[in-house]
Amino acid sequence: MRDSGHLGIEFRRLPVHLILGNSECPRIIVIQEQLAEGIVEHAPSIVEGREFYIPHKAVVCETTETTKLRVVYDASAPAWDGVPSLNECLNTGLPLQNKLWGVLVRGRFNPVALTGDIKKAFLQVRIKSKDRDALRFHWLKDVETKEVETLRFTRALFGLAPSPFFLAEVIEQHLEAWSHKRPEVVSEIKKNLYVNDLISGGTTSRAKEMKTAAKEVFADGTFELHKWHSNVPELESPETSDSRGEQTFAKQQLGVAGGGGALLGLKWALAQYQEPISKLSLHVFGDASGQGVVAVAYTVVSQPSGFTQGIVAAKAHLAKQGLTIPGLELVATHMAANLAKHVREALEGHPVDGVYCWSDSTVALHWIRGEGEYKQFVHNRVHAQNTAGLDNVSYEKVWPDKA
Repeated sequence: MRDSGHLGIEFRRLPVHLILGNSECPRIIVIQEQLAEGIVEHAPSIVEGREFYIPHKAVVCETTETTKLRVVYDASAPAWDGVPSLNECLNTGLPLQNKLWGVLVRGRFNPVALTGDIKKAFLQVRIKSKDRDALRFHWLKDVETKEVETLRFTRALFGLAPSPFFLAEVIEQHLEAWSHKRPEVVSEIKKNLYVNDLISGGTTSRAKEMKTAAKEVFADGTFELHKWHSNVPELESPETSDSRGEQTFAKQQLGVAGGGGALLGLKWALAQYQEPISKLSLHVFGDASGQGVVAVAYTVVSQPSGFTQGIVAAKAHLAKQGLTIPGLELVATHMAANLAKHVREALEGHPVDGVYCWSDSTVALHWIRGEGEYKQFVHNRVHAQNTAGLDNVSYEKVWPDKA
């Protein structure tokens, strides 16, 4: 993995306007801060273990809330043509993080939304000394003399293939250590954390308690939760609250201005009132035609002040050629059952009092209820639905509107 020729490639990638200049250049300040914090260190002259030099460039984004300039390291760039990159040589580890889809679905049922993220999360994970020479990079120490020095990372960096696994494993071990002290808080964090983003909430009082408890738990592991956003201004961080009345993208999505907010084209809040959810029911509709198959999940949320109805999720694909319409309707009910299962799993802990799958096909419902002997195609799909692990699901008939 030794890369003595990577210096030229790396310099060709550096933006000249961010290299040349004095010590006040933002890029230079970033590296100086990382040296002071021990995130990077001067590489020793004697290499220990594998050696690789990572190219880097500066990315400036004026619209971000905190870090305007980031030095981005490209561990996917090969040293030269025909050789593997650093990321191709590393084991990515197991995917320990939650599925983003499930975390977002859960978040939409919080009357008060609360989000925060771990500050410089990957850089809180330390790399063993023997492995750091694979994380070297060149740095132009002096602009006048063109003196180059070699630095190396002591921490996991963003863009390194196994970094998400490193972070997830460290957080998991840390939360396990806290599970006997704050079991309810740890359980909520585990269900609502995606990589370094916490998407939680509840009522205003519950969200306040969760924010305080989560900060305490993560602070014990030297993790700092910051950039708090909410549709309740008092829950936001000072650096994210906007005293000038301007709307950030995150605030728009959370509905701070009273517009309700939207995420991926859907209304964010599925619980309209800022009070506990009494119960909710899940209704998933499956339908098909000669062109396509679709399933759509709705919920009816009951709160003391009233009811809220809305779309949770939907899925569609093109119809398989050669199948009859009843066969396609059966595929649609199978899709609806799978969607209902995933939504139900995402809503673990919520008071779900009923799951209903709806179809307008009498034939498909007849097959699902096991009223007859079937050929392989029908048998396999009926068996899959009946053994999908979705308990207490009710299959119902949608009757056509005669109005």
